[in-house]
Amino acid sequence: MVLTYTKNKEVHVFEGENRTSEIRARMYDMCFEGEVTIKTSKTMEILEINGKIFRSFSVQCFESLKLLEKLKGRRIAGGFTKIVYGLIGRTCPYLASLVMECVEGAILGATVGPLEKALPQLWKTPEKFTKKALISFMPQMKNSCIAYTMEDDR
Repeated sequence: MVLTYTKNKEVHVFEGENRTSEIRARMYDMCFEGEVTIKTSKTMEILEINGKIFRSFSVQCFESLKLLEKLKGRRIAGGFTKIVYGLIGRTCPYLASLVMECVEGAILGATVGPLEKALPQLWKTPEKFTKKALISFMPQMKNSCIAYTMEDDR
């Protein structure tokens, strides 16, 4: 037996006014086709979230679309992955995966500008190339994911 399987994902990040971002993730394979769109504020708060499923063998995936609304108003920060997979992933891992693709797009979109400014300065003094120095260029990323988690400054 030969199994041929293809999965395609694409993510687009659009920068809007007032440093808001709109992130659209789309995925399709032989079992599933859908997309999720998230609009985030400059502080990584989810302002809007919408999803569409065009094809799924699982009825639960279509029912999971209404769960996306529970993510509105939440900030993309530590623990967000657990929330997404606990809330949506139990009933539709495909939809949860699309949400997380949007989250990754939001994080990459929020870091690319500050990193372009920070990296040349930090490369000049490698001993100062620390997580704390990176976050000084993009404070909104503090504790947004494990890469930017900082210990308390107590």
